[in-house]
Amino acid sequence: IWLETYLGFASNDFRKKYGLSDLPIIALLPGSRKQEISKMLPVILSVVAGFPDYQFVVAGAPSVETIYYNNLIRNTKVKLISGATHAILQNSFYFGC
Repeated sequence: IWLETYLGFASNDFRKKYGLSDLPIIALLPGSRKQEISKMLPVILSVVAGFPDYQFVVAGAPSVETIYYNNLIRNTKVKLISGATHAILQNSFYFGC
């Protein structure tokens, strides 16, 4: 897992559209194929609790069903947004893969 500073600043329109708070956003990019996602996302999610001053958004691949992601991110405060990777990155403070 690595984090890269992007220094994007979330617009109010973006936050409102996706129901996000005012906390800085960390975009999570676990891959675009189910095999990648099933291996990477649990590892990425294991560090989320250590960053309470941020909110996390998974950039979902449009080709992967929402239910697939929801089964992996349930019981977390991580938000899934599918099909909007570029917008997520533009509005994120950091991103991690």
